[in-house]
Amino acid sequence: MAIGLLLIFGPVVILVFTVYFLTLTGELLVGRLTLLELVELYLIELVLFAVAGYSIYWLTVKLVEHQPPASPDTAAETTEDASLQTDSHENN
Repeated sequence: MAIGLLLIFGPVVILVFTVYFLTLTGELLVGRLTLLELVELYLIELVLFAVAGYSIYWLTVKLVEHQPPASPDTAAETTEDASLQTDSHENN
């Protein structure tokens, strides 16, 4: 639920800051904006926000899956533990 709300309202916050910044720099007159232009800006930001969020999620998953062991000693212990588990399953 929280992720859905963030996905909907995140671009709105970015859109408000964008319009405010463009108004301050004189590049945009709020009175000249039409509803269609605001919806277009919102949809563009919604897509960009979703792509950025998914990219961060994908990167996090890949980094966690391919995380190297903490030290070489840990890698050796992990290999030994795996071989012991395989031997114990073969004996049963």
